[in-house]
Order: sequence, then C-alpha cells, then structure tokens
Amino acid sequence: MTDAPMMSKAEFVRSKPTLLSVEEVVAQGKEAGLAINSRDVHSERYAMKVRANKKQSKPAKPVVAGMTKKEFVLSKPASMPVDTVIELAKKEGLTIARGVVWGVRSKLRRAKRNKGKPLPNGAPVMAMPPASERSNGAAHNGSAPEPSRERLALLLLGAARELGYREAISLLQDDRAKSLGSTLSLFP
Repeated sequence: MTDAPMMSKAEFVRSKPTLLSVEEVVAQGKEAGLAINSRDVHSERYAMKVRANKKQSKPAKPVVAGMTKKEFVLSKPASMPVDTVIELAKKEGLTIARGVVWGVRSKLRRAKRNKGKPLPNGAPVMAMPPASERSNGAAHNGSAPEPSRERLALLLLGAARELGYREAISLLQDDRAKSLGSTLSLFP
C-alpha cells in the first residue's frame, strides 16, 4: 500500500469522465484497489446529475422594479381587497393570480397566530384588519354570518371526540338539567 490517502468510491467516480462506460469505470476502480461495482457508479452519476440540476435552477426573478410577486403583495396593506391588488399589479405589468395573494396573506396570518414570530424567510409580520374592515363580504354589518346547523353539529362532535364521549354526554346532561331547572322555576 502507498502512503497516499485512499480516494472514496464517490470521489473516484466523480474524477472519471462521464463518457467512460460504467464497465470501464468499474475496471479502473478495481485496478486502483477499490471495491467498486456498477451500482456505485450509477448512483454517484445520478447524484452528480441532481446536483448539477439544482445549481441550474432559476431563482425567483424580480419582475417589477426588483420586486417578486410575493414582495409586491407584501408591499400592499392587508386590508386592500384582492382584486385591487391584482389590478395594481396589472398596471405595473405584473400578472398575479388570486391564489398568490391569498397564499401570501395566509402565511402572514399563520405567523401572527404563532405569536408574532417572523416567517422562516424573514418576511415581516403584518396585522390583518378586523373582519368588519375587510372587503371580502364576510362581515357586512360588523358581525359574522350565522354558522349552519351542520357546521355546529360538526363542531359539537369534534369537541365530544376531544373530551371523550362520556364526559361530553355528562356535560350536556348537566347543562340540560340547569336549563330545564331555570325554565321550570319560571313556569311553576
């Protein structure tokens, strides 16, 4: 053995041109004293290809005055209606879909729920306006629309599963007894 450090299988495969056939690389590896097989060559060449493709992937390109679509949406107040954001983007020569605006704003709301921690990409956390100030029609008169009976039933079932059915039944029976007790006292 020589005093020169041994090359790993992966380093050996990377050092050979890709024009060499797999069999030739295996033969040269065995001559160099490496226990190399065709699977090693194929897997390392695939890894090389993947790494090369990652290097070639295009970054998000600035579209309007050095701004990406996300930055453009973040530059507008959260209280601005989605359609208005899209119209302003069109005037700037930028095409933004409704889903992009909603997606960016959704991430901001999630960040706010996470106790104001900044987003992983460092985007600022913006406060959402109260429902009465939003223009999405969710609250016309300052109050939320009444949930449907089905929605209430689903919420009740979810709470029952969370508490456990026995505990939920017990709570409902206690509440019913209290409400019946209060109505019975009104009508002797």
